[in-house]
Amino acid sequence: MDVGKNEFVVALIATYRRFDELKRCLDCLVAQTRSLSAVVVVDNAAEDDIKALVESRGVRFCYLPLPGNQGCGAALKTGEEYSFKEWGAQVSHFWVMDDDAAPTPATLEQLLDADAQTAAAIVAPICVTSEGKLFGLPDTVKLVPRKIRKTFRSPREVRDYFGARLAPIRWCVGVSFLVKSRAVRESGLHRADFWMHGEDLEFSMRLCLSHGGVLDTLTIIPHLYPPGTHDGSMSATHFAKFCFHLQNMAYLVSHEIRNWFNWYCLGAAYRRFFVTFGWRWLTVRYALITFWNGVVLAKTVGRLGGKKLRLMISREVLRGKLQ
Repeated sequence: MDVGKNEFVVALIATYRRFDELKRCLDCLVAQTRSLSAVVVVDNAAEDDIKALVESRGVRFCYLPLPGNQGCGAALKTGEEYSFKEWGAQVSHFWVMDDDAAPTPATLEQLLDADAQTAAAIVAPICVTSEGKLFGLPDTVKLVPRKIRKTFRSPREVRDYFGARLAPIRWCVGVSFLVKSRAVRESGLHRADFWMHGEDLEFSMRLCLSHGGVLDTLTIIPHLYPPGTHDGSMSATHFAKFCFHLQNMAYLVSHEIRNWFNWYCLGAAYRRFFVTFGWRWLTVRYALITFWNGVVLAKTVGRLGGKKLRLMISREVLRGKLQ
């Protein structure tokens, strides 16, 4: 169960108060048919039980605590900086994943096999929910009409549509992807100022633009998120996270990676926001706030508006407008 072929793969996981999900994820990493060189877990809550869990797995598992919830972007950046400092040029790949990802035993082996077939920096698998539904399918260079995209029900249908194992992409979600360390060195680490909800979009979009990325239609990874996380509920937590995503995306498409397609994606994100939470003064107000902060003020959530947005939304809860 050696990594082989001189590959030094470091798994990077950012976590925040998800003991059970992280335990399951670590169990999955231990069971890989292609063993990892190291696993770096960055804890945004700095909890003792998480520390004990990670360190109990052995010397290849590294625990890095952060004071306070600095966000997924800051945590992954910390893990990347630590890896380069600790192992330097040995690191060939990072396997970035959410703490609620549950890779099957052959996942890393499949991703490395796909990586060997392409010069692209990023290899993204197809993510599925516990029910087997597609989750966060990457945006491919080959445009897939929305009416066709909505008909995809399984990874096989995606694979049949593209007619090949690898399909070039523009960006991918952060549930799981393999990235060449050379591209990270050349294009930069994850950004801390995105805080959360958008850091994966910025990172993958930047690296796909500079070094290329592909969707591996043969590799499937379950995304077993906690109940209520992605159910489209009207909760204050879900509302806040959607607002963070909108502001980060508004900044990204207007000041970093500007093209017509990204503006189209921003419009689609606002459309989903109104479909989820409805048309009313509350949603219109926060749509305008996130757009103003991102486009006009050129601020990500980590720079401006993150704590302020949370405070504003907390006040909406007190007023009974959100639960």
